[in-house]
Amino acid sequence: MTTPIDLSRLPLPAVVENIDFEAILADRQARLLELYPADERAAVADLLALESEPLTKYLQENAYREMVLRQRINEAAAAGMLAANFGADLDGVAGRYETQRLAGESDERLRERTQLAFYQVAAAGPAERYRRVALDAHPDVVQVDAWQERPGVVRIALLTRQTVNQADVTLEQLAIGRALFSQPSNQALATIVGPATGTAVSAAKQRLQAEDVQPVGVDLRVGVADILAYRIEATLVVPRGPDPQRLLAAARTQLDAYLKATAFRVDIHRPALQAALLPDGARTVELIAPADTLARGAGQIAVCTQIDLRVEVRDD
Repeated sequence: MTTPIDLSRLPLPAVVENIDFEAILADRQARLLELYPADERAAVADLLALESEPLTKYLQENAYREMVLRQRINEAAAAGMLAANFGADLDGVAGRYETQRLAGESDERLRERTQLAFYQVAAAGPAERYRRVALDAHPDVVQVDAWQERPGVVRIALLTRQTVNQADVTLEQLAIGRALFSQPSNQALATIVGPATGTAVSAAKQRLQAEDVQPVGVDLRVGVADILAYRIEATLVVPRGPDPQRLLAAARTQLDAYLKATAFRVDIHRPALQAALLPDGARTVELIAPADTLARGAGQIAVCTQIDLRVEVRDD
């Protein structure tokens, strides 16, 4: 299965420049000195070194205004790029690809659907075409996996979400939901993984099985993600000297960033977890759980629902 380019990893284009106030100010001062006769430049330079000099204040104000203008140009350039824009600017770019924001849809999800727009011109055979159709069907369809199980049989796995009363769900459902989704501000509610009978799954299934999507002669089977919940238990070993709690917080921040990439077919490897848990300044990480690699195939997702992270100071 092909994967859209991760736009967050693309470097900034050359049209977006780095802006340095001090560099702009130095250029303005150098240009001003060039306008004076050579025998007067040293005296003027001495004046410009004084913060109280009115001419220095003027050049600082002028450099600041130039910096603001350059930033505005940067923002205008980025507004036409899928990777770098937000809000209404992103809506405009998505519109070029016949893609419209769904109710409550985030910028990140709209970007993903826009990337998949190229597959709209294809028959429903490519896996990415099925992904785009399912994502379009309902804003609570979060992730989609599609694969050919055998000739003539295509399987679709959906990861969906729904908001319910906390009292109506199990502790495991709450833990998985908290690991996968942002939670409502109303603490009586919780966002969990949607069931196979949920509104989002039904909407996606109906759209995927429509005559203009499902190829003739293809047995299309739509289900939900196979989720494996796991826990992480580790001890961060640090030398004497650095603040252990600071290193522990840094390790947790790195781990959270790693876990944010939870998706279909992503294996959980112990070396990758250890690397994510090891901040600069720490000695090593003793990873207790998971004890082995957690392999995930088509339609499967591994979700970390519990993190037990400790820090220990050692001299060795």
